[in-house]
Amino acid sequence: MIRDIVIMAAGEGTRFSEGAAIPSKCLAPVGGNALLARLMFQARSAFGNVRQNVIVGKNAKEVTDQIPQADNVRILRIEDSAEGLAFSLLRLRKHFAFPILVLLGDEFFLDPDFSELPGPGEARVSFFASATEDQVRGNFAILLDEQKRVLGIREKPAEPGSALCGCGPLYLTENGLTALAGATPSARTGRVELYESLNQLVGQEKVRAVDLRARAYVNVNTVEDWRRAQELAT
Repeated sequence: MIRDIVIMAAGEGTRFSEGAAIPSKCLAPVGGNALLARLMFQARSAFGNVRQNVIVGKNAKEVTDQIPQADNVRILRIEDSAEGLAFSLLRLRKHFAFPILVLLGDEFFLDPDFSELPGPGEARVSFFASATEDQVRGNFAILLDEQKRVLGIREKPAEPGSALCGCGPLYLTENGLTALAGATPSARTGRVELYESLNQLVGQEKVRAVDLRARAYVNVNTVEDWRRAQELAT
């Protein structure tokens, strides 16, 4: 069961915005719709009229203007989005009914299956099983045992050790989010990184993994990524 959908759309994506003349990555048009709108439609298709919470930051007006008109959509603003996804979720947690589904507004999926994300465990990460090594290096690798239990989550690994590319969609119970509050800050960035922190829960067997069975996936960080997503959508 999912009680709230949380779509992260607060990132500024300065380099992308300058190169594409678009104020936010999540507003990049793909297949006739902005990435954010496309993701909202896909979530609505999977979970019906479950409330969708769109998290915006400094780009609030530009993003809000592009959100599809629909019932049960709420806009929440976070002032310090540069502190990262985990910080934003923890700061806004009082607004959510748990468990939640977290989506990243700048990701492109072709025909994803979100239906198995709700389930056992305090956190359920998702992966794209047909990834190239470069995709895994740019995101994070999901390591599983034969029973598909998560053995490790490696963010931007130089040597992936797995062809399973971790994606943004994430199922979190309230206990799962609370556990992240006590996670050790990343040595790389100095802040609590959402997906990196989930790796700290792996040893406690609180994390499961789900194959989204998407036909294609692109994490849109650059103009080249956007063009790739446009090609796949046609």
